[in-house]
Amino acid sequence: MWICPECFIENNANNESCSKCHTIKQDTDPKAKHGTTSDTENTSTDTVKHITSCRDDYTVVAALDLGTTYSGFAFSTRQNPLDIQHVEKVPTCLLLSPKKSSGLDVKMEDIRWVMPVPTFWNDAAKQFLRKSIDFIDIPEDQFQIALEPESASIFCQQQLSDFSASLPGTKYLVVALGGGTTDITAHEKISSSRLRELIFATGNSYGGTTVDDRFLQLFTAIVGKDIISDIKQNYPMAYIDILQGFELVKRNISTTNSQKVKVSIPLSVLDLKCKQVLGKDFRSAIGASKFSSAIELYDATMHVDVGLMKAFFNVTINSILDLIKRRLQEPAVADVSQILLVGEFAESSLIQDKVKSEFPDKRVIVPEAAGLTVLKGAVLFGHNPSYVQSRVMRYTYGVGISDEFDPAIHDEAHLVVQKNGPKLAKHIFDVIIRKNQLVDAGTSIDSEYLTIDPNQKTMEFELYFSSNENPVYIDENDCKPLGSVIIHFPDVCQEERDVKVSFVIGNTELEVKAVDKKSRQTVTAEFNLF
Repeated sequence: MWICPECFIENNANNESCSKCHTIKQDTDPKAKHGTTSDTENTSTDTVKHITSCRDDYTVVAALDLGTTYSGFAFSTRQNPLDIQHVEKVPTCLLLSPKKSSGLDVKMEDIRWVMPVPTFWNDAAKQFLRKSIDFIDIPEDQFQIALEPESASIFCQQQLSDFSASLPGTKYLVVALGGGTTDITAHEKISSSRLRELIFATGNSYGGTTVDDRFLQLFTAIVGKDIISDIKQNYPMAYIDILQGFELVKRNISTTNSQKVKVSIPLSVLDLKCKQVLGKDFRSAIGASKFSSAIELYDATMHVDVGLMKAFFNVTINSILDLIKRRLQEPAVADVSQILLVGEFAESSLIQDKVKSEFPDKRVIVPEAAGLTVLKGAVLFGHNPSYVQSRVMRYTYGVGISDEFDPAIHDEAHLVVQKNGPKLAKHIFDVIIRKNQLVDAGTSIDSEYLTIDPNQKTMEFELYFSSNENPVYIDENDCKPLGSVIIHFPDVCQEERDVKVSFVIGNTELEVKAVDKKSRQTVTAEFNLF
């Protein structure tokens, strides 16, 4: 069976085109563009194109979005991928009963799990997440990592009938505004079912929660840090009520608001703690603060001057606007005319108004229920992980080696003089792939390594990454160790082994695979991030 990437209909394996929309069946295992030799072309165990290591015998894709503020769950079946069901998002700090059921009658082993993460997560963070799934009994071959702005972009392409960026050749900036992060990349629609990344994703830690933090600072200024800490620790539901009250009004504050904003608060707990610590109720604490003229209290509702409420957004919005400006200055997106705002914080009217005002020459698109686009898009990504055809490398990756010393290239600090051998340069950064290089998803870049000793049971080397496009040494300031690759041989032999190591790049995760060239058998390549 194969699933059409355009309409998601399941087709018979013998069909060369989709039975519904007639999209041509795509080759999912093309020859590698890098390092392929005639020896490996006939090696069945040597996969040179690798989109996902997940098992293909799934019946349901389920996505879990663990956000800083809210978390949610969504799924769809293989038979009907576009019919996405979701459980309403809840505050992340609340734990749902494990006995709750979605009503879906499916075995655990039939589920492909997907979790979206910010694209500026590094490889170590992704590896930590992958290792963490062991604690919730999700097998590694049933788990995929999706990227937040990509997921939202895929959802808009597939589910929004009036999405203006759906025509091939259209370029647009994707701004994912989550609870704790802002994540920006750019996509080009290159076919009916494919996207290409134009710039590698970057972001910052400014999201909706940074606005919440400034709202909490208001309470701290009124009642003091100790009372807020006490409520957070000993009255957690009241603390959540403070944040929830603000969340309910936060998205509706706009540049045109002029009246006071009404915010519900847990007045009984606030009164209790104020009387215990300050000797007065919460109303009196407001009156004694510098905000007495900006806040009025009516029962359990604060009426706050809209100017004060808008001020909570200033630092966060300005940081987001600055990041968008910097991305739009990059040559690869010079002709981008549309900005797609997605994520929880994108539902804020104030951020929408500010982006439209700051970039009047761009069309700003905010899909309905923008906070669900990442979650639902992750489900679609799980059904079709090859939707994003190519990505731009965020770092330069390489291996630390020693090489023959060349005074025209190498400095004396890295010179190693051998007693009975040639002069060597140590700590050389042997580049696998460079930063800003556009790479097809699943591209395999191959290198060959030889064993040193007879009867060698393992082979080990270290990977490095750098924010510099052209690093020379692995001990440069912008170069950091990424992890170690340990290759385990199933048997030992006296002869020298020639091992082809494949670095699979361009996917949402970096992978390493290895093949013993003599036996043509895949050997275990253990990738341990530092």
